[in-house]
Amino acid sequence: MDADTYHRAAQSAVMNQRELIGLVNRPRALPWRDRWVEFKRNNDNPPLIGEYISALANEACLRDQPRAYLVFGIDNQTHNVVGDKI
Repeated sequence: MDADTYHRAAQSAVMNQRELIGLVNRPRALPWRDRWVEFKRNNDNPPLIGEYISALANEACLRDQPRAYLVFGIDNQTHNVVGDKI
């Protein structure tokens, strides 16, 4: 692959702001929290984050979902954006 082709491919793989907001808003729009969606705040424990990712990925597979979501900075009850201090 030449440098120009590589550069174009890398740029197309990066999300723009609208795509990123849409990605975060999809799980926020769910009326309840499914087992393949998790909202967290202020978690800086890498082993625990790894366990969440593994569990969510397994649940997504079991429920025929194309992906799982682990979203930081979202309130678990209201699904409002609250930010994160980490």
